[in-house]
This record gives sequence, C-alpha cells and structure tokens, in this order.
Amino acid sequence: GPGGQTESTRAISLHAGYATAHHGYGGYFACIGRRNDALTEAKRAQELDPLAPIMTFERGLAFYYNRDYDKAIEQLQETLALDADFPPAHGELPAAYELKGMYDQAVAGFRKGLAVRGTNEWYFSMSGLAHVYAVSGKTGEGRAVLNQLRLPSER
Repeated sequence: GPGGQTESTRAISLHAGYATAHHGYGGYFACIGRRNDALTEAKRAQELDPLAPIMTFERGLAFYYNRDYDKAIEQLQETLALDADFPPAHGELPAAYELKGMYDQAVAGFRKGLAVRGTNEWYFSMSGLAHVYAVSGKTGEGRAVLNQLRLPSER
C-alpha cells in the first residue's frame, strides 16, 4: 500500500544506490499495475546488484507481467545461471515457456523444478505440469499428474 511506497521512496532518497529499495519499489509498482515503472525499478536494482539472483529474477518477473516473454525467459535463465537452485525461477521460467507455446521446454522446466523446489512448492510445479499438458493437448498425461496431486482419500 501507500506505506510501502513511502518507505521505498525514503530509502531511495537516503541512498539511491541501495538495490533492495529499488527492488521493493518495483514490487510496489507491479502490485498496483504500473508495469513500466516496475520494469524501470527492476532494471535499476539489477544494475546496482547484478550478481544477486533475486534482482535478476524480479526483472524477469516484471517482463513476464508485461507479457514480454522473450525478455522474461532471458532474465530467468540468467537467474538460474547465477543460482541453479533458485526456487522461484524454476516456477516462472517454465510458465513463460508455456505462454510462448514452447510446451516441451515448459514440461522439462516444471519437471526440473520438482527436483529442486522444496516440499511445499512441489505442488506448484505439479500443477504447472498438469496445466501445460492440458493446454498442449496431452490430456492423459495431465490427468495422471492431477491424480498425483489428489489426497489418498480422494483417489
């Protein structure tokens, strides 16, 4: 809300080179739908701290929400080059592939995410996998994945 904006602008005014402040401000803009401002802040944060996977990830996410999937994919791949086990990138990269119609890459990405992500995030990768199978016409595979998501009492 407005408090987040006030805190971010104050942090930036005190120290314009503080990447985390730009990162937070970009997140605020994304939440209120100001996508171009979110991209600007994400770019600045990444420039200030280029080796931090979170900064590259957030820039990829800003491109994703701006429906620029090519640039999102590029940034999310860069995130994984910085940290191959960075959990959020393993969810967003295959989602971007899916939206580009790159279904094989999306399936491979969600499958890789199953091995990397924590137990709680396993469900995110599984539901993403089921969805990509469904939209790519592989309904049998999608149903098989959904069956794995059901509780034993529901099967």
